[in-house]
Amino acid sequence: MRRPGRFVGWATAAILLGWALSWALPLLPGALARSGVFLVQDVRVEGARRLSERQVVELAAVPAEASLLDDPGPVAERVERHGLVREAVVVRRLPATLVVRIVEREPVALLSDSVLEPVDREGRRLPIDPTRLRVDLPLLKPGESSRAVAPPAALASAAGEIARLAEAEPTLWANISVATAEGRRHVVLDLAEPPVRLRVRIPLTPPRLREALAVLADATGRTGAPPASLDLRFADQVVVARGEND
Repeated sequence: MRRPGRFVGWATAAILLGWALSWALPLLPGALARSGVFLVQDVRVEGARRLSERQVVELAAVPAEASLLDDPGPVAERVERHGLVREAVVVRRLPATLVVRIVEREPVALLSDSVLEPVDREGRRLPIDPTRLRVDLPLLKPGESSRAVAPPAALASAAGEIARLAEAEPTLWANISVATAEGRRHVVLDLAEPPVRLRVRIPLTPPRLREALAVLADATGRTGAPPASLDLRFADQVVVARGEND
């Protein structure tokens, strides 16, 4: 026969253990996070091209007592505040490393303003010294119809089209010397060789480009000199102009 005193003793112990756990469990994650096992000892950077690893680490500003169990979101947010960073993701790598993976904004053109400034495909001005760029980029400038639209929206469509052409039509892109943004739907492309101006409705599709090149070749063959401009803004026709006022 069980003794009542023993049952009461076990019940009291269970109650005390439950109370102790209810008090200690909420504190356990914090205690584990601050233990030496989970403290961050190294921060590594992946994806940096124009930013140095040191710059990214400084932007991340990981606290000295940071733990792998801490939310990495604030670290990524601090890195993304830099104008050259399009996206940042922070991942944990055991035993004690945070890896900051970044995607940088790529310059697609040089904005022709009071000074030359690189811009990305969204028309955002990038904190890059243009003299340090190792590739030739077309100049980008706002046309008269774009000046009433606040930047970067005034330049976003044209910059996006330049970036798209760089990927889809690299030969044409390499031949663009100046791109003029004309509102959100049109862009004027000045080619270097031959010196022809293309008035384009965004996007310039491959069939439309082939049609324009065929008309350009025909017009050049007829007179021995290329026309001043081709207007591709109207469906099913290419308007050839010998002079800009034609």
